Amino acid sequence: MVELSWSVDRGAGGVRRLDGEPADPMASNAAGYGAMRSGICRAMDRLGVPWTFHPAPTFLSALVPVDYRTQMPPGYEGHPHPGGNRWRRFCRSTDVREAPRPDPVTRPDVTRICIGTPDSWTWDGAGRRIGMTMWESSALPSERNVWTPWLEAADEVIVPCEHNAALVRATCDVPVRVVPLGLDGDTWPLLNRTRRPGQPFVFLLSGQLSFRKGWMHAYFAFARAFGRDPRFTLVYKTSSRSELMYTAPKDRTVWNHRFTDPNVRALRGYWSRRALLQLYARADTFVWPTLGEGWGLPAREAAATGAPVITAQHTGQFDADRWARFVVGSTDGGVPALFGAWGRCGTWKKIDVDDLASAMVEAWDQRVLAAEWTRDVARPYVTGRSWVDVARDVIASTSVCAERNVERNDEREVHCA
Repeated sequence: MVELSWSVDRGAGGVRRLDGEPADPMASNAAGYGAMRSGICRAMDRLGVPWTFHPAPTFLSALVPVDYRTQMPPGYEGHPHPGGNRWRRFCRSTDVREAPRPDPVTRPDVTRICIGTPDSWTWDGAGRRIGMTMWESSALPSERNVWTPWLEAADEVIVPCEHNAALVRATCDVPVRVVPLGLDGDTWPLLNRTRRPGQPFVFLLSGQLSFRKGWMHAYFAFARAFGRDPRFTLVYKTSSRSELMYTAPKDRTVWNHRFTDPNVRALRGYWSRRALLQLYARADTFVWPTLGEGWGLPAREAAATGAPVITAQHTGQFDADRWARFVVGSTDGGVPALFGAWGRCGTWKKIDVDDLASAMVEAWDQRVLAAEWTRDVARPYVTGRSWVDVARDVIASTSVCAERNVERNDEREVHCA
């Protein structure tokens, strides 16, 4: 039996809404992990692999008990607390446990696959322990809420790209395997983008838009490329929990204008997949100036629908030249990577805004060729690996872990179930 485990954001639907697609980016803590979980679950069903879901502890339950009303982190004594709600106060004033609790093997025939950040992994006596995670900057958490002991408690760590694997190998001594992610072409179909006369040329940036996603860079480049030319529109699609939209929580309208530029629109709220695909159909180009990715699903999904993509080739997007029509320049360093509860973790990439602006102009000038190339080259590439392929690779790891456990059976206490 395979057990799948991840923490669930109960406030966003809990176990009844297991996906994390852009239509509902907070259904299960994060859009990327949510898409991975739902994709693997569907694939295991198609493969006939029996599995059960075992909710992992939420982030709050893993925190060291602290009275956030009276106990402040060093440096904040006597100052207003940084954070506007209970979640943010907890994240910024407390630490998770330094290491997982001892967990002897009591069910040697069970495989537990934990998907998410390592501090949420729990094994419950499983004999084979596989952790799936990802990371986006130049260093894993090493100063605050360190990942190392949690990674080392697994028999194998699965990551989606070699960039992530190198980070794990540099941090701890644990077997690590690269399993690229995938997507299903029937979920992200090729869309008809017939433009109406007089319709603005639309650049779309869609996802859970934090600073790392480069939404500021997208606007700077858009303004540099087109000024206030009404023939062009930049659209942000995100949720009220994103950094982009969190600045005005009292505004509950669907359309939110956060810019003085009349050619920029920001949308938030949870959309159905049908509505989201209609939005993608109206987008002429998908712009994704990310500073770091574990894999980069949103941009690949956009390419699958036939939208030409502008993005950078780094971190998890090592193959961007195969599916992005316009690849912009990026350099190392210069942008501190800040991750809430984990503090600073190295750096993110630095995006060349001038290059991004030039790519936007090229997307307009080459709009017909770009659409044809995306249809004929990019879509076949990104749909060439499905979630079934991902699930097969993950299941293959369970047999490897079984062999490895036989070799190390003197290192871990084993009890008969």
